[in-house]
Amino acid sequence: MTTRFALALALAALAGSAQSAAAQTASASHCGAGETIYFNAAVDGSPKVVSLCGSASLEGNGAWLENRFGEPGDVELRYPSGNADPMSTFTIRRYTRPRTTYLKLDFSNKGYTYAILEAFDADEDPQSNVSLRVRRDSDGKDVADLDLVMSTEPLNIMLLENKVRTEPFDE
Repeated sequence: MTTRFALALALAALAGSAQSAAAQTASASHCGAGETIYFNAAVDGSPKVVSLCGSASLEGNGAWLENRFGEPGDVELRYPSGNADPMSTFTIRRYTRPRTTYLKLDFSNKGYTYAILEAFDADEDPQSNVSLRVRRDSDGKDVADLDLVMSTEPLNIMLLENKVRTEPFDE
């Protein structure tokens, strides 16, 4: 075996283990048994995960949806607490034109608006770009804008349309 071939094999193994670690973080979820995972993604370059967990049906009595954020097994932010009605706590916005979809799912909590943003434009990039943005309500300043690595299907949060409050796209 040549030195060049051995080096290439070692680099491929390292790349594979790095991708495997990222995939494991992305597939970790804060949703428990019996809960439906509506959205799940890892924060790029971080062990933290954002999950939207809820009841199997988001309609009728007993329907609920909850955002959970933090490292797997350690939820730092949970909103809303106590299985609140999704129609009163979350808002989804969608803009669509041929080969393009922009989605925004947001909620406000303690003076901040948290938004999961997903952009798909087939003419620019065949992959969806997903981020989590935190904006301070008092001055409209973004205090965090984090790239996410999804483990749920692209545009999956579109399933929440008409299950949560739906409003026109505002970006």
